Amino acid sequence: GIEGTWQSSDGTDAKIYRGSGQPCSGFFYSGSKPLDIGGPMTCSLSQKPDPQSRYTLLVTQSENHGSYKVEFGDRDHANVYDATGNQLYQLTRL
Repeated sequence: GIEGTWQSSDGTDAKIYRGSGQPCSGFFYSGSKPLDIGGPMTCSLSQKPDPQSRYTLLVTQSENHGSYKVEFGDRDHANVYDATGNQLYQLTRL
């Protein structure tokens, strides 16, 4: 699963995922850049992948809502895409 701490290929701060519906950090993006408006951020990952083997990651922080796609290469590597399918960054487990 995605639980754990991840290093991002775009040089931004480490991203932390604690479990579906739990507080997380670093996952909300506005365009190609991370955005943190302050306050708690929560993340939820879909139980099952779509036909392209990508999981849906929903991120909420205050009134901001984002939807992203996560594709796992193996348990320690993943690619993250925006809702339109453009790759945002790659993740490597720390």
